Amino acid sequence: MQSPRNRPDPVRRRLLAGAAAAPVLGLPGLGGLLYSRTARAEIGDTLVIAASSAPSEWDPTSPAAAFDAPPQSVWRAVFDPLIGRGPNLKLKPALLTSWGWNADRTKIYLTLRPGMVWHNGSPVTIEDLLWSIERAARREPQGEARFWGDFTRISIEGNTLTAKINRAPPDLFDRLARSTAIPLPSVYYKKTGARDFENAPVGSGPYRVTAIREGEVRLERFERYWDVKPAFEKVAIRFLPDPGARVRAVERGEAHVLVDPPYDRFQELSRRKGLVGRSQPSTQIAFVAINDIGPMKDPNVRRAAHHAIHKPAIVRNLLKGYGRVIDTLEPKGAGAHESEPVVRYNLARAAELLGRSGYSKVRPVRLTLQTTRRHRPMDFETAQAIAGMWAQIGIEAALEVLEPGEIRELAAQDRLAPACLRTWDEPSGDPNGITGTLLWGPSPNSVWDTQELDEQIEALLWEWRDPEKRTAGWRVIGRYAAENAYVLPLYQYVQCLVHADTLVFEPHGAGWVLPQSFARKA
Repeated sequence: MQSPRNRPDPVRRRLLAGAAAAPVLGLPGLGGLLYSRTARAEIGDTLVIAASSAPSEWDPTSPAAAFDAPPQSVWRAVFDPLIGRGPNLKLKPALLTSWGWNADRTKIYLTLRPGMVWHNGSPVTIEDLLWSIERAARREPQGEARFWGDFTRISIEGNTLTAKINRAPPDLFDRLARSTAIPLPSVYYKKTGARDFENAPVGSGPYRVTAIREGEVRLERFERYWDVKPAFEKVAIRFLPDPGARVRAVERGEAHVLVDPPYDRFQELSRRKGLVGRSQPSTQIAFVAINDIGPMKDPNVRRAAHHAIHKPAIVRNLLKGYGRVIDTLEPKGAGAHESEPVVRYNLARAAELLGRSGYSKVRPVRLTLQTTRRHRPMDFETAQAIAGMWAQIGIEAALEVLEPGEIRELAAQDRLAPACLRTWDEPSGDPNGITGTLLWGPSPNSVWDTQELDEQIEALLWEWRDPEKRTAGWRVIGRYAAENAYVLPLYQYVQCLVHADTLVFEPHGAGWVLPQSFARKA
């Protein structure tokens, strides 16, 4: 596996430090004035969203957070991707008006939309696109953006960039729809540097950032935006990790939108006068990542751990039914989704497997199970439930709570614990970005490293000539990985949201809660 990276840990950076941001952006604190009942009339055209977690950084091209749903909702209000992804998850034009291959897939062309401007008023140019490509290739040669390094013989004619590509991944254009492919303003970024860009980010999206403070971000509609302008002139996003605090903000009229309400309160809130509840399956999944260290080198221990998890009970009791059990890493709707059960809950079978290696409740396996807390709904509670299920057969799991950024950094350094509860989001549904990214050893998001699995995955990563063979191959790998407990798939999230009944909202299939998707009811 790769060596640790020499870059700052996003968790230990004070991204939302008001003292650093206020002098740059020059806005007063909001405090009680914005949300008090008496001042509500003064808010004017401001949409207030109560969300769970803030972005760990303001560089949307960071591979560390490319597959993390919460920051995408904020980033995609401020930054435009090269290729958009609509609510139905289909690709659509954004900064690029057109894109495509030549006949033998050795060259690619990208045509930039003319007449766009960055939030600071400078034009969006093809040079910005070229600089962003070269920056990604230099910065992350082994990361999610590693495929940029395969672009050679780049030429520019007008607003079209053409490049030879050494290898043609079948999901290339889906990659161009990820945040890792978002261009940044080259002149502005080189002038400010990475640190100051964090305090005053500039994009080309429908909203521009006007204030970043502890627990809060303020946005303002960008009047020179190239596409349909958002309905609300201003947006205030309050980051409240405590679900109860988010509920109270909506109950008191201090917020108009509640993201990820507690499942046990969702139905009640949905029935309240003045509120509307919305729920729909998203592309986000939860799983236990297995690192091939310590006791997890033993296939009996891994398989016992998988059989001991009662996934339907977790979905029913913790998620209150707002989730779907998955048997491989591919969620429902993905091309390689597995609809048939792969590993069933069987406590007796789990105890038998553990006993083959000499373990039992009297002589337990001891390991660490890492997890986040309040990053995604019921994450810590799910880890607690899994630890309780494992204890029934003789696996004693000590819980370790980490920030999302810490988990991403440890994964990139191959230093995760033997087991770690993680979440993932790949809206394309392409297996390269799900099973491939999470289980292929060279990937910075994988901590499972075995040559036999890597060879199977490697054969499919670049397969584009036979789509049916490719999909069937990924299904085989998904089942194989689950059966051998190289990963323990758990469930697919259902996105829940509560908003004021004076709003209309267009849900997104990825579970992104985009400020530009809200409007006043006619």
